[in-house]
Amino acid sequence: MEKSTNFDSLQNQILSQLLAGRRITTQTVLRSLKTTEARLFIARIRKTIKVSDVWIIKGKTRYKEYFIPINNDTISN
Repeated sequence: MEKSTNFDSLQNQILSQLLAGRRITTQTVLRSLKTTEARLFIARIRKTIKVSDVWIIKGKTRYKEYFIPINNDTISN
C-alpha cells in the first residue's frame, strides 16, 4: 500500500507542476522528484486532462517537453 501512496504522490507532484504552467521533461522530473517514470505518470494524467507535448531539438539531442495548453478542456469519458 505504501508504494501506491508514493506513486500517487509523485503523480500529483507532476500534475501540480503542469497546472502551475511549467513545461516539464523526463530529465526535469528525474532531477526534481528522483523518478524515471515521468512518461507513465503523464500517460495516467492524460486520461483526465489534456497534456500536450512538443519535440525540442538541440544539436543531436532531442527530447519532449510536456505542458498543459492554455485553453485546456478536460477529457469527457
